[in-house]
Amino acid sequence: MTAVCVPGLTVLENRLAGEVAYLKKKMPKINVLASFDSKPDRERNFALWDQAIRKTPKALTYIDPCEEGEENIPKILENDKVKVPLVSYDSPEEVREDVAQGSITAVIPANFFSQAYLATYIAADSLLKGKPLPHGWVKVPHVVVDKNNIAAYQKAWEKPETGLRAFYSAQIEATRDHLPATLPDTDLYTHPGQ
Repeated sequence: MTAVCVPGLTVLENRLAGEVAYLKKKMPKINVLASFDSKPDRERNFALWDQAIRKTPKALTYIDPCEEGEENIPKILENDKVKVPLVSYDSPEEVREDVAQGSITAVIPANFFSQAYLATYIAADSLLKGKPLPHGWVKVPHVVVDKNNIAAYQKAWEKPETGLRAFYSAQIEATRDHLPATLPDTDLYTHPGQ
C-alpha cells in the first residue's frame, strides 16, 4: 500500500516510484494498490493511514515518502500489532528511535549534510583555483542506517556539525576525490529514467 502527502511533488513521487519499481523488479507478481493522498499534516495523515491499514492489515508493507507518514505508520502498526518491514527517507529523532527499537527496518536519509558540504567544497575549490563554477548534479551516495549502525548515527546527531561529518566521511571523501570532469545534467534529478 502506498501514499504520498503532496501528490505531484516530483521529489516525493520519485521516491515512491523508485520503491515501487524496486518491489516490482524483485517480486514481479506483486500487486501495488493505487497511491492515495495521505495529506501533509500529521493529524490528518495519521487518520488516513489508520483507516488504510485497517482496510489492508495483511499488506506486505506500507510506503509513504513523507515524514508524517514515516512517523505515523510505525505507531499505527504497533497499536494494531502488525509487523511489516518499513523503510524511511527522513530521519528526525522519532524515526531514529523507531529504527533503534526495530519498528522501522532502515532509514535512507537524504544526506542533506553531505550534499551541502560537497556543494560548498566544490564551489570553494573552483573559486580558489580560478576555475569556473561547475554546473550539474553531484550524485552523493546514500547511506543505509539500520540496526547495525543506528547507534553511531544517533551519536552523530548529538553534535551534528562534527558528528555527521564523521558519520558520512567515507561518502564525502569518495565523492570529493572522484568527481567527474563534467557533472551530469540536473534534469537527471527530476527525470531519473532518462
